[in-house]
Order: sequence, then C-alpha cells, then structure tokens
Amino acid sequence: MSKRLLVTFMVLVMTLFLPFSENQNSIQLKYSVADAVYGSVGNSNSSSSSSSSGPILVVKDVSYSPETVEAGDKVTVSLTLANIGDEKAETVRVSPAGLSNEEFTIAGDSVTKYVETLGKNRQTTLEFPLLASEKMDGGNYNLVVKATYRDEQQSSYSDDYNLFISVKGKGKSADVAIENIVVTPERIQDNESFSLAFMVKNNGKTRAENIKVSLKGDEGIFSKSPDIIMIDSLDPGKSHAADFKLFAGDDLQSKYYNIHISVEYEDSARGNDRVTVNQYAGVNVNASRSKLIPKIIINSYRFDPMVVRAGEQFRLEMSFLNTSSTRTVRNIKVYLTGIDSDEEGKIVFTPVGSSNTFFIDSIEPKGVSAKSLVMYTIPDAEPQTYTVTANFEYQDGDGEEYEATELIGIPVIQQSQLSAGEISLPPEAFVGQPVPVSVEFYNTGKTRLNNVMVRVEGKFEVQEKQLYVGNFDSGSYDYFETNIIPTETGQLNGELVFTFDDPSGEPQEYVREFSVNTVESPPVDPSEQVPPDGMGERQGVVEKVFKNNSFWIGMGTGLAAAMVTGIVASKRKRKKRIEFDEDE
Repeated sequence: MSKRLLVTFMVLVMTLFLPFSENQNSIQLKYSVADAVYGSVGNSNSSSSSSSSGPILVVKDVSYSPETVEAGDKVTVSLTLANIGDEKAETVRVSPAGLSNEEFTIAGDSVTKYVETLGKNRQTTLEFPLLASEKMDGGNYNLVVKATYRDEQQSSYSDDYNLFISVKGKGKSADVAIENIVVTPERIQDNESFSLAFMVKNNGKTRAENIKVSLKGDEGIFSKSPDIIMIDSLDPGKSHAADFKLFAGDDLQSKYYNIHISVEYEDSARGNDRVTVNQYAGVNVNASRSKLIPKIIINSYRFDPMVVRAGEQFRLEMSFLNTSSTRTVRNIKVYLTGIDSDEEGKIVFTPVGSSNTFFIDSIEPKGVSAKSLVMYTIPDAEPQTYTVTANFEYQDGDGEEYEATELIGIPVIQQSQLSAGEISLPPEAFVGQPVPVSVEFYNTGKTRLNNVMVRVEGKFEVQEKQLYVGNFDSGSYDYFETNIIPTETGQLNGELVFTFDDPSGEPQEYVREFSVNTVESPPVDPSEQVPPDGMGERQGVVEKVFKNNSFWIGMGTGLAAAMVTGIVASKRKRKKRIEFDEDE
C-alpha cells in the first residue's frame, strides 16, 4: 500500500498552474495548504506527463455543527472530499483516527463512511458525529481524518487530513483563544511587507495573566516588529488586539508560507500553570522574476532592559538586513525621527551620548549589520506604544540611490509605586500581651499593581500574619492590621513587607520597618486584690491601686492601644463613608 500525506487545496493548485501551449505534454504542479483550519502545512512538487497520475483525494471544506463546540457536547464534523486526480477512486473509506476518552469519541454506532466510487473532478460531503469529552479544557484540538481507497488498477492509497477543532471549556478556568486572523494583503510579491493581525480573547470564567504572544514564520518570512507581545492580563470576555509587521524575502517561491502563532498564559484556576494555545496563519507569495530593487529592513530589534520605563534609560538594539540575494548596498545613512515628541509636542525620548544618526559602510547580500542607541524616557511619559521612524538613504553597486523607511514601536510603561502611611502602634508593650499594628497603604503610581500582598515579619508571634489584596488600581488605598505578641524584653523590631507584580510581570517588594520597646508585664500585689468578703476594705484597696505605678503603666499602655484601635476604626468608617459617597 502506498501512502501519501496530502496537504493541499484545490484552489491553490488551480491558480498556480504555469502557462502552457497546445504542444506541451507536461506541467509542473505546486500544492500547499491555504487555511489554518487544516493544521498540516507544507509544500510538495510533482511532475506529470500524458500518463495518468491516479486518483488524488483532498479535503476542500470543513464545517462544524454547532459552530461553537463546548466540552461535553455533541458535534457534527462535515467535510467535502474531492477527487482532483486523473482517475476515479474506488472503495473509499474515511474515518477519524486517534479518538480517545480524553478528547473526542464516537457519538453513534460507527463513524466510518464508505463511498463506492468517487469519479474524476467529483466530490462528496461526509458527516461524522463526535462527542467532546467533559474533561476537555478550552483550546484547539487536532483531529486526524484518514482515507483509504484504490485506483482502477486496484493499487491502494492512504491519506491523512489534519483538522483543528476549537473547544470551549466548561470548567472554572481561563480559556484564551486566537480569533479573527487577518493577513493584509492576502497575496504579496516577494521582497514585500505585510501585516498579521488577530484578537487574543479570554472565553473562560477566570482571569488569564502574564500572557505571552509570539509568532514564527517559515524560512524567508521575517518579523519587522518584535515577535513577542506581553499582555498583563485578560478578564473573562475581554480581548486584546495583536498586530505584527512582517516581510517576505526576495528568494521565495510562489507558494503559501505558514506563520505559527503561540499564546502562553497563567491560569489561577489551574494553580498558575502555564497554558499554551497554538494556531497557524499564512500568506500567499507570488514570486517575481523582474529586476529587484535592493531593500534594507529592520529584521529585528529589542530593548535592554526589555521593559522601557518612564524616567529611565534603555538601549535600543537594531539589526539591519539587506534582503537582496545578489546586490550589495553601500553608503548607508540611518537616522531616527519621531523620537523627540508625542502628540502634545512633549519630548519623550532623548538620545544619550550620541545623535540619532549613524552610518554603515556596506551590507553584503543577505548580510546583517547591528547598531545600538541609548535613549532616555521622560518621567511623565504616558503608558503607551510610541512609533519611531528609521529612515534609510543608501546606494547599490552602480551608485543608484534609494530611500526607505521602517517603523519601530517602543512600548513605555510608568513606574510602579506603592506607598504606606504612618505605622500605628503603642510606644511600649508587655511580653505576652497583644500589641495592635496597623497601616494604610496606597497605589501612588500610574499603573495597576497585580497580586498585592502584605505580611508582617519579626521575632514575635502574629495573630494575622498576611493579607492578600490582589489587583490594586492606580489611586486606590487599603489598610492592614494585625496583633503581634512579644516573646522577650528589649527593642522589638519588625517589618511590613508589601509584594506585587508590576505591569511587565516582574515581582517587586516594598518594606517598611517598625520597632517598639518591650518590658515585662507588671506583677500584681496580692494585698492590692479585693477579698471576696472584704466589702469594708474596698475603699482602701482602691486607694492603694491608684497609688501603684504599675497600675498607671498598664493603664497608659491600654489607653494607647485603645487609641490605636479607635484611629483604625475611624479610618475604616472614613473609608466606608468615602466609598458610600462615591456610590451616590
């Protein structure tokens, strides 16, 4: 039995036939996948003469009912099977392969479909009832459909078709999906730029955090923008637009080139495990055979540090690629514009220790030249992506002059800042007695803080050691209170430790120290205690108590604790009153 893995669409085969005349007796066919739905991607070439090539079965169309597949639901997969070969196919058997209880199972008695004969240029529609497992998480699942058939000489064939089914999970977890993929333009020439845009959406029930979006194209497809995008978080039902700038080299063939999209994220409902979602897109390249103009592009750029923060310096590292495979470019002048102001005319980036212009002697065919520039970001820059234009002036080997431009996106985030007020606690404490400690804290920065937590540390016992706040918006405030119990006398030192994640996902820590003097608890004089039956002696005992210094020390400490508690209660009431007023 011969086996062939067909990864082609008939529409592409038809449009990629080379011109021929009546006296030609052979043609060259190029097949390639043209839709991410089918998953398998690649390219195959074959030559044929006047002799028959036999039957060739391909999947032309796939649909699902219902369109949105949820875990635990039945789904009917409908596919159109077409014979684009030179002979009829006989004894055709088609069925899904690799079914399991963890993913898809048969929703009926049998899932194998039988077609007695499928003639040349004929097609048929087949339906397969399946059941999605209750255990499935949201994501894209690969379904392999296998076909076996014979030709007129009874030679056997076997083909596999890879389908992707998007499943929406029912669990209480995040479910990030890649939707609405758009390539502009859909068909390009080699040595040409294009864009890939899509939506990253959370279809789940919980927040997805620390989302990393990346892509990688086939050989010859270059990214002109950073090939990684970081998204802070996505609430359930929310989306984030992703847009990448790409470039097709000048030595590409006329075929469909694939682009792999990957999304990784953390899901708190799964213990913050990293979840990965994969999808494919692509672009049709029509290779040109005319004289090519040598082009310079920025094939990659990065920032050091990776996150550009307002008020700090960063290094912009750029790599310039000569896309021509035959011609050297010379006398290259590169200068950056748009770095000195935003929409309001404020200076945003300032070159440090150099100008915004530099010179490159030459770049060989397919060669790369790297340059870097240190810049400073103003402290009050708005958190957004700023566009910087790289302008090129250069010559080819014949001295002909060219100009070109490339765009660089620089995402800027504001400094994260958490502040705390005065720590409230009494001036003196007793060993073994609870001491109230409280503090208000504020998000005084311009960005939201994630995973905010407060804890108290020190050589003492603690009744409530930590408080988890979670997300903390800019301008918000909260408070933390607990009781510490000293275990020894002397100077008692402690720390209030605030931890959080900034918008880039990096953990940050803010520490406030406190101290209190600790003494032994005052002894109680038995003679000062009131006897059960000593009603006549109560007045004398009371007088002695009031004259005892230990009483006043204890009374002062208790009063201080009461004042602290009163202050905290007052703050609580004030905060609730403010929230109430805002609601009104």
